[in-house]
Amino acid sequence: MTVLASISAEPMLFIATTAGTALATPLAMKAAIRLGLVDRPAPHKFHQRTTPYLGGAAVGLSVLVALVVAVALVPERRVQTVTIALCGLAIAGIGLLDDWRILGALPRLAVQAGAGLALWASGIRVSATGAVLIDLPLMVFVVLAVTNAVNLLDNMDGISVGTVAIASAFFFLAAYSQGQRLVPILALTLAGACLGFLPFNFSPARIFLGDAGALLIGFIVAAIALKLELPGYPAITRLAVPALILAVPIFDMSLVVLSRWRAGRPVFRGAPAHCSHRLVAVGASPRTTALITYGAAALTGAIALLLLQVRSSAITWEVLAVGTILAGILLWLFEKVPVATPRFAESEAPPPPRSAPTGSSPVVVSAGLVTPTATRRH
Repeated sequence: MTVLASISAEPMLFIATTAGTALATPLAMKAAIRLGLVDRPAPHKFHQRTTPYLGGAAVGLSVLVALVVAVALVPERRVQTVTIALCGLAIAGIGLLDDWRILGALPRLAVQAGAGLALWASGIRVSATGAVLIDLPLMVFVVLAVTNAVNLLDNMDGISVGTVAIASAFFFLAAYSQGQRLVPILALTLAGACLGFLPFNFSPARIFLGDAGALLIGFIVAAIALKLELPGYPAITRLAVPALILAVPIFDMSLVVLSRWRAGRPVFRGAPAHCSHRLVAVGASPRTTALITYGAAALTGAIALLLLQVRSSAITWEVLAVGTILAGILLWLFEKVPVATPRFAESEAPPPPRSAPTGSSPVVVSAGLVTPTATRRH
């Protein structure tokens, strides 16, 4: 397979995953409704109508098929590609099980940690210190943090998939500029799948990703970030570029953890404490909130690309210092915004639980990291 063939295949994969996800999503909607795999309105949620889950099945199918194609396009990275695919399938599977029958945090985190170890074994590694006893736990932490940050970001219509699509586009540009092969293919594949799903998930959403989809795209973008290679750049730049591209989900997770910790609530218990909820609380509509989030993701991604152009550790340190200060100020400001769960109109009152199809177990759904209730969306 020539390099030219690989380059021409990248936009084809993007188009194929976009179209494939767009075609598969209506089928997933029908299947979710038939199975009773739906998310119903509740006092702690922002959506006001019963909405099917299983969007992750449409996204995941397109991504996994594209990964099979990537094995042929980049045969020298076959082991890494197959590892990403199998780990993604396992993470999506545990997420689907959680969508169906709520699990505790431990099984989900265990599968994600195992995926991190598998990535390390395949050669996708963090080399921050050169010491395995430090770098390996750090890598597992990165996988857990990014995967769950993206899952937590899936708290309002269109925000998670749109943000991941933007991040993937910037990862493509960063990797393509360095002449890499696998990362551009992975990034365009993920961007295409997210964009194919976005019209169905943008406010008002007709289908949700569910944990299966949100955890899957979170893991894939984590693998992309870890696989991004920036040889010849200062160490701080190699760290800053993926962190800036993923700044929005990282910031949102930080706000949620801080907010729940200060309120004395378990960190893993869902509640409307996200950036999106606070933007709505000050008057933004869900659509405007999504667009603001996309703008923030595009801004931080553009800054990451600029750092690749300047190749200066001093400038990178300055950008990170200013960014850290601004992030701290924003965390403080967001924390001051009271969040009130929207009241349902009488016609939109949550319906009673729907029985599962005959012969099947009762369906429960989830989209937060973990909560003790039977229906939740962060």
